[in-house]
Amino acid sequence: KLLAEKIFEILELNYKGKKYTIDLKANTDYINQEKPLWSFVQEITTLNNNGAPIIGWLLNANLENEYLSFMWIDKTKDDKLTCAEDIESAEIAIVKKDKIINYLANLGMTRDLLLSIAFDLRYHNGENVEALTDGKYKAVSQYGRIYVGNKYKDGFGIVFSKTEKNEQPVNVMVPRKVLIGLSEIHNKITPDFIY
Repeated sequence: KLLAEKIFEILELNYKGKKYTIDLKANTDYINQEKPLWSFVQEITTLNNNGAPIIGWLLNANLENEYLSFMWIDKTKDDKLTCAEDIESAEIAIVKKDKIINYLANLGMTRDLLLSIAFDLRYHNGENVEALTDGKYKAVSQYGRIYVGNKYKDGFGIVFSKTEKNEQPVNVMVPRKVLIGLSEIHNKITPDFIY
């Protein structure tokens, strides 16, 4: 029942003697797809209620959560998700935010570079990305969005869309398999079993 009632909330969890302050993320829109959801977007920057840019939850050190819980709901009964009992197949990974940030830094995407790219995407349509990354990446406009990096080839992708949401986030995507590899807790879930 916790899943259905607490999606997108902060949760405190004690697990094997360790306390986790977790920001819960679950895909509730992309279920029963032919290909499972590849990743979750993680905010680099976003707009506040006044339309001013602020640091997003991935890079914001002032937030109380230090862990992110990613729940990939791959299959549900009757193509619907109204409660936890509808889930037939899911996978969950609890990852420390710092591990994601370090993973990106090891790929050359430091916190400062991510913020610079986000600024450039938001205000200059990515015109300076190539210079910011010493020619390694460029911004590509496609499907009404601007992309940096190839999520399959580079191990990450950055995406910005001005039209999808009021907060106009600039997001980074890290592959599901990488998030699972970085996780401190990882489980697969079926109606009868957690393993």
